[in-house]
Amino acid sequence: MNRRRSSSRRGSMRGRGWWPVAMLLLFVLILGVVVFSLIHIIIPFIQEKFFPSVGDNVLPTQSAAPIEDLTSKTREVLLTGGNTSIGDPVMLGDDIFFAGGKDAQGNNLYAINVHNTMTRKTEVIPGIRAKNDCILSIDVSADHIVYFDSKNSGGGNIYAYNRETEKITELMRISYGWPEVAIAGEYAVWMERTGNVTEKLYVMHIETQELTTLAVFEDSPFGLSHPGTHKGEIVWAEADPERTEDATQGVLKILALDGTMAEPETYFPEMFVYSPVTNGSARAWIDSSLDDGAGLYLSVDGTRPKKIADGVQDYGLGNNFLAYSRGGAIWAYFYEDDRLARLSTVGEYCYLGCVSSHGVAWFDISDTTRERDILKYAVLD
Repeated sequence: MNRRRSSSRRGSMRGRGWWPVAMLLLFVLILGVVVFSLIHIIIPFIQEKFFPSVGDNVLPTQSAAPIEDLTSKTREVLLTGGNTSIGDPVMLGDDIFFAGGKDAQGNNLYAINVHNTMTRKTEVIPGIRAKNDCILSIDVSADHIVYFDSKNSGGGNIYAYNRETEKITELMRISYGWPEVAIAGEYAVWMERTGNVTEKLYVMHIETQELTTLAVFEDSPFGLSHPGTHKGEIVWAEADPERTEDATQGVLKILALDGTMAEPETYFPEMFVYSPVTNGSARAWIDSSLDDGAGLYLSVDGTRPKKIADGVQDYGLGNNFLAYSRGGAIWAYFYEDDRLARLSTVGEYCYLGCVSSHGVAWFDISDTTRERDILKYAVLD
């Protein structure tokens, strides 16, 4: 009888006690590699490819692009008579409008003047005189002049002046504050404080005096943000309706007042927006309500916003350019061909007065000893 040869079967690794531990460690290692790749490689790639951040679209500023010198276009408005101290100007066509003059008691900003840039002559608009303390803000269209006749203690009256008939109509009595008035087509526009923490955005048809409330802000930073207007369009800032708990996120509301839009269009810039301006196709705004300067952003035809400059104090849109004041100088960024130009002379300290479709006006405050304002402007064809 043959003895069977005993066979020694090689033991399986899975049967050993350390195998589950090894598999667990391997699984954890693979999972870590996947998570690391997802966070640091895949997601950033997708964001860069399909969802670029605002910071990825920064346009050249005066330190990042050659600066064009347009200071030769600068002209000065020769202020005469009682126009030693004037209000912020408004440019329309060849004319520059501003509040100025003095009454019998010596109060400034008593009337509204118009300076023609072709004839270099300044005239007083007939019939407009301050009934309160001074004319604090104005806006002008081809048909009307809308102005706020303010009281030093707060409040006042908003009036409309028909440029053809020279008739003056009271639009609204204001109880608190000093609102800035604007014109959008046939409408007067202003933001008014109606309570301790309540602001309302109003539009009123100038001829019919039909009043509409566009927005109500309760204890909101957007209630201090000025609306922008251009012809028949108005744009304003509101909290992002999808992120109401996050005060750092805002949206732009855009409404055409010519009847073509039943509801405002909403533009989501994915950032804080403040005091937007418009020229009908482009919109600009700043990312802070601080007075010491903020980041300035631009969107053209609803595209993603692009950062134009930091430390901006004031700004406005022309037909094809964005003008702004920064560091005491006046700049114009021509966004269609990506050009940056300086308008004010080097060595002057200025602040922006207004921006029109084809021009910019500003105050030169370099000489603090002068008793008369210095108003300058440039026409950008």
